[in-house]
Amino acid sequence: MKVIKHRYGKRMLSLLLAVILVLCPLQVMAADNKPTIKIGDYIQMGTYEGTPIVWRCVAEDDNGPLMLSDRVLCDYMPYDAQTNKNNKTGSHRRNSWRDNFGSNHWRDSNIRSWLNSNEEAGKVKWLCGNPPTSESVYPESSAYDQKEGFLRSFSANELGAIKTVKQRSIVSHPEYTAGYIDAPGVDLPYNTEIDTVAEGYGSAYYEDILDKVFLLDVQQLKTVNDNLKGYHIARNRNNVAWSYWLRTPITTCNHDMRYVTTQGNIWREAPYIGYWGVRPAFYLNTENYTVSSGAGTSASPYVVSAPNAPDYTIGISGAVRDDVNGDWNVNTDEYLQLKMSTWYTEDTAYSNVTVPVYTIQKPRSDKENMVILYCAEGYTKSQQKLFVDDVKRLWGEILKIEPYRSMADRFNVYALCTPSVDGFMGDSTFFNATKNGISGAKGMWRNHVLERIIGPAFIEKIHDAHILNKTRPNELDANGDHDNRQYDYVYENINQFIVLANSGEYFGGSHDNKDIGIHYIIASARNAYSAFIQRHELGHGLFHLGDEYNYSTRPVSEENYTKSLNMTAIKDPTKVKWKQLLGFHNTYTCPHFDSYPYTYNSSRDCLMRESTIQNDFCDVCRLQGIKVMSQLIKNPPALYVAVPEVKKYEGDYKNPTDDSSAFERADSYGYTQYKNDRNNRLLSGDRKNSFDYTSMKGQQVELRTIIQNLSDTQAKKVTLRLWVEHSNGEKAVTKDGQQVLDTQEFDIPVWKEKSKFWPKGALNYKGSNFDSGLVNCSLVYTIPENAILEPGDTIGFEIVDHATGEVLADDDTEQQRYVNVTIQYQLEDGTDVPNTMPTTFTVPVGKKVDWQPPQELHGYTFVKAEGMENAVPNSGMTIRYIYKRSEERPEPPVTKNYTVQYNWGTEFPEGKTPPQNNKSYPSEQQARDAVDTEYTSTTSIKGQKGGKNGTWTFSGWDTGRLINDTTVVFSGSWSFTEDTTPEPPVTYTVRYDWGTESPTNETLPQNSNSYSSEQQAKADVDTNYTSTTSIRGQKDGKNGTWTFSGWDTGRLINDTTVVFSGSWTFTEDTTPEPPVTKNYTVKYDWGSEFPKGEKLPQNSNSYSSEQQAKAAVDKKYTSTTRIQAQKDGKNGTWAFSGWDAGNLNGTTVVFRGSWSFTADTAPITPPSGTASYKITATAGIGGTISPGGTTTVSAAGQLTYTIKANEGYYIADVKVDGSEVTATTSYTFSDVNTDHTIEVTFKQESQTPDVPDVIAPSITTQPGNATVKVGETASFTIAASGTDLTYQWQIDRNDGKGWVNIDGATATSYTTSTVNISCNGFKYKCVVSNSAGNVESNSATLTVQDAGGSDNPDTPNNTYQIIDGANSSWTHDSDGNITIRGNGDFSKFTGVKVDGNLIDKSNYTAKEGSTIITLKASYLNTLSAGNHTVEILWTDGSASTTFTTKANISDNSNNNQNDNNNSNSSDDKPSSGTDKKDVTAPKTGDNTPSVWLFILSVLSGTGLIITVKKRRENLNS
Repeated sequence: MKVIKHRYGKRMLSLLLAVILVLCPLQVMAADNKPTIKIGDYIQMGTYEGTPIVWRCVAEDDNGPLMLSDRVLCDYMPYDAQTNKNNKTGSHRRNSWRDNFGSNHWRDSNIRSWLNSNEEAGKVKWLCGNPPTSESVYPESSAYDQKEGFLRSFSANELGAIKTVKQRSIVSHPEYTAGYIDAPGVDLPYNTEIDTVAEGYGSAYYEDILDKVFLLDVQQLKTVNDNLKGYHIARNRNNVAWSYWLRTPITTCNHDMRYVTTQGNIWREAPYIGYWGVRPAFYLNTENYTVSSGAGTSASPYVVSAPNAPDYTIGISGAVRDDVNGDWNVNTDEYLQLKMSTWYTEDTAYSNVTVPVYTIQKPRSDKENMVILYCAEGYTKSQQKLFVDDVKRLWGEILKIEPYRSMADRFNVYALCTPSVDGFMGDSTFFNATKNGISGAKGMWRNHVLERIIGPAFIEKIHDAHILNKTRPNELDANGDHDNRQYDYVYENINQFIVLANSGEYFGGSHDNKDIGIHYIIASARNAYSAFIQRHELGHGLFHLGDEYNYSTRPVSEENYTKSLNMTAIKDPTKVKWKQLLGFHNTYTCPHFDSYPYTYNSSRDCLMRESTIQNDFCDVCRLQGIKVMSQLIKNPPALYVAVPEVKKYEGDYKNPTDDSSAFERADSYGYTQYKNDRNNRLLSGDRKNSFDYTSMKGQQVELRTIIQNLSDTQAKKVTLRLWVEHSNGEKAVTKDGQQVLDTQEFDIPVWKEKSKFWPKGALNYKGSNFDSGLVNCSLVYTIPENAILEPGDTIGFEIVDHATGEVLADDDTEQQRYVNVTIQYQLEDGTDVPNTMPTTFTVPVGKKVDWQPPQELHGYTFVKAEGMENAVPNSGMTIRYIYKRSEERPEPPVTKNYTVQYNWGTEFPEGKTPPQNNKSYPSEQQARDAVDTEYTSTTSIKGQKGGKNGTWTFSGWDTGRLINDTTVVFSGSWSFTEDTTPEPPVTYTVRYDWGTESPTNETLPQNSNSYSSEQQAKADVDTNYTSTTSIRGQKDGKNGTWTFSGWDTGRLINDTTVVFSGSWTFTEDTTPEPPVTKNYTVKYDWGSEFPKGEKLPQNSNSYSSEQQAKAAVDKKYTSTTRIQAQKDGKNGTWAFSGWDAGNLNGTTVVFRGSWSFTADTAPITPPSGTASYKITATAGIGGTISPGGTTTVSAAGQLTYTIKANEGYYIADVKVDGSEVTATTSYTFSDVNTDHTIEVTFKQESQTPDVPDVIAPSITTQPGNATVKVGETASFTIAASGTDLTYQWQIDRNDGKGWVNIDGATATSYTTSTVNISCNGFKYKCVVSNSAGNVESNSATLTVQDAGGSDNPDTPNNTYQIIDGANSSWTHDSDGNITIRGNGDFSKFTGVKVDGNLIDKSNYTAKEGSTIITLKASYLNTLSAGNHTVEILWTDGSASTTFTTKANISDNSNNNQNDNNNSNSSDDKPSSGTDKKDVTAPKTGDNTPSVWLFILSVLSGTGLIITVKKRRENLNS
């Protein structure tokens, strides 16, 4: 034998070592190693259910590296609980829908609570207070209220590597409605594709939240896909594609959340659904983390911790943004103290309330300017700075457009910090307002707080008029009315109240009826369109404009538009009220909807028509606004000159005054044609450079403007000048040296109707001449043929005041540049006047500011103004109003918060405690004024002292003493007076008790006597029930005998009550008991008050059972019975309650009811000047109509008539305006806009019996079966005989719900809508009824044959999708099922088709959660092995997928079974909608053992090579 040396040994050893080093790198890192984490790198940190968590860097931003879990960690986790057991929480109490679906507010969601908790199992703190229990999530198995917090398995060093960051979180409807946002916004669109999912993110409603561990939002999700294509699609820990939640809600919804599907789409679902998983994220703390090992790859992630992190606190913010009980965050130096009775508020929080006042803008005195008062709604004390900032921001936006901008310095604006306890539309707010206005639900006069409480207080203390408040807001006059006229002066001094709601929702409304004391606007503060809305609403409240989106479906009278000068019922261009403005800018005549051509506006481009897209008023509305505002200020401008325009003077639209035919087409098409024509002819503004010097010789051009004289005493004259100007500024000339120029003068008459047009303090408006003082100024000029024109020429022009030479407008007016001018209100030492803010608004460049500053401001005296010496420069300017402290005004006290305490010593009645007051007050006096009123010097309480009875009497509170500089302590004392009269004797009473089992209709004995001793009470035991008492009866449906035990000797309870106890036993009959024969009778009772002449029903019949007697209730008098009659000499209506269910008295069933009387109210005479109409009512012999005669009704009002036939008569005919209508007992005229008549005739009843014979229904022809094709309709018909028959068709859809009525199918025949294949097998029948009973037809079956094409032809065929369980597989004879889930609404589900055939519902189960279908194993076993299609059908669409059935191969070898178990084929993946017990997902082996398995494989291969080489050497030797 030859010995072979291992000459390859060293080489092989080296090879093995190299392989091991490649596959298992042994990295050695220092403890402070800190490689930069880049996008795409993997780290390992923390564990979940014992397995290390791998994270991947998916983005980098200002917060640092964004780390996302590489896998979905928990497969089944609802976002939030569908309950509101803790109704004190923020998001759950804000919308009742969240009781059913859970909350979509990330801030206090269950999933956020769990992700940021390191508590042990069952002790997680749920921020919303509503844990995710099995009762509040679906399926129940997805509950996680007993799960340990996600961070429980993180070490302190690992927690230190998680950075706490402030980031944006989108919020939905209930949050932004209540002001839970950090900036104005709009709704985030619902886009389902990854490329568009974040569109609109930057402008969506949001709040900033401090987060630690969180879910991705849509912006972060898109960034993930942008950086790592497709990585937003996730797999779970079993390597199965899985859906997971985002933290971004559906913002237009109260509850739905977004989630990422297995295909990468972003869909929506209710938060309580537990089919989606959790894929957490966090920002890495780059300052403190270290890496101990790893290479940053998926196979070898960096192992990260932060051992030196200074703080690893887990705490996150909860559901409350602000402390509602917090203190003011604004200066309270200037304030109003408002006292309101319960007529104005039933909430004591506002009965005596402090309201800080801020000056937002005050260029002049309040007596010279318009005054606007903003009031806060839904802002807490600690949110008032936000309110003041919102007012300043919004007012600045309002002033950016005309006509507000031209009058910017003529407004004085104040912010009244009216504090609320809750957010907008919460339980307790200052105005108790909704989106529709101030509610009177918690104070019947709450909507009068502004003009009755706030207005007078403001005018007395803050307004420069300082009018003493002499109003009596809590008094009624001798007639029980309130005097509204005492508040009229409020509207002379305050021109508009604005209630600003702390909300981001889009809403606003103007409430304007000064005559009865209503004049305010309510609008949201924090919507992206809030400034647009307030401009629009001020158009209503301040300018008295109408909504140009209004329309009428029928012709209306021009009187309807007396108060809205921007609207008309006239389309004739020669008669329309704005005829002088036609063809000027965009002035036309057109309706909002062409299909309703009865209401017309002056333009389709106006803020009064659209308050989000259109940002400007039209010329008619601007004119109206300027005219109104000129009435409200001192020294208004003499003239209003509309921005002039220059156009080529040609075509059909050039001169509407001489030829208006082109303007006769009053619709949107005509308006568009006009606008196009105007734009083509325009030579001014942004079309100034359209002047074509090559073609304009000999052409006519027009300079046009509209001028309104704002004076009713002084006529004016203006000059219009027009010329051609070269680019160098020189005027063009003709070849003979004449300037190319023309001028024309216009006389502007006085505004004669000014006193009729909304003068200051006016409560209403009866109309005035639109054209009074108004002139259409048009200069038409023909450019000479010999003019010398050059490239760059333009038309120059100016409008000049003839008397003063002032240029009122020129060719730069339309493009005038405005810059910011800021007013600072300061004291001489440079500090701001308390309760003021710097005012900023825009002013034209070059304008000389000549304002007259208010001489007094919050009690400070004006000294001087700085910065008004020069004209406004291009860079803007700052003006300082300097004030000094008035002698009458002492130094303001140091701001303190005073509190109140009570002390009544050590002797007081048992159980009583001193009052508590947790409020704070800005002054000592206010604290003293808040003394308790529950305990006064008249308070006395019965009680004991030292075991003796007597009376405790309170002394009343003293005036209070100040301790600790800020606490007012009220003291009082109690004194005790012992009773001198003896105690009343003790009396004893008797009660009985025989337990819970007793014969039906037997009641316990009652004893109302009292006894002087216990012995007397026990001696008076009941003798009706003794030990010999037995009663026939039933128990559990069986006949037998009840036997009584007799009473015991009685026991004493509560010292004075003797209770006798007994019991009943039941013995079942051994032989059947003969039935007890009873005759039941019926009686009626309706009390002593009823209409005169009406008689109780009589029933002399007898009945064999109580049930039959109760079924015979009278049908004449029901809950709808109404009778016109008198009570106490007054006409009115008697209404019957209807009969109750009947009560048995022996063998008599007594039905009870009652009558109520409502007296007629006299017709309301409309106020003078209001359009009204007359309605005349007449009645023939045999009855009455009420009201009778002629009644006056206000325009658009309504009036209801009640018709009653006398006994023996019936209503034969009712005619309205000469035409017959249904003969009925009442008729209502609605929306009255013309005169009417109503005429009633009656006829005598025939002498036939009261109740005619009724022939019971009988079916003569049964409905037959029907066979149709998909897309067709089917009809079923029935014939029946009988009296007064009614028909009701029913359907059985084979869905387990049985027969249900078909809405509207009440004729002798019924035709279906177009059917689909899912309707196959539906059954139909008809129920025929009358008062004698009903009868059902035979059922008819519908057979539907597949005609190809759409399965849902009767409705749009929506394309639904399979969202879970697609491409599933199943093995014959296995225990599992196949579950698939479609995104259609379960309420629309109709059936399931497999391989194109509708299958019986017994072969599957269907349940809610979108729509979840489980194919049963018993059915799957009937299918052949191979691929199959399955389709879920809904009424409006379908969704389909495939599945595979496999033959059972259980006899294969173990090796084959192991191969199958380790397969990651998609056919073996469980769907996210499948119960875990149905399909078991294969588990992947651990990564580390797989490396060693590979090494062993290499070693095995190497050994084989060595063996082969050795054998070859042996052979060679």
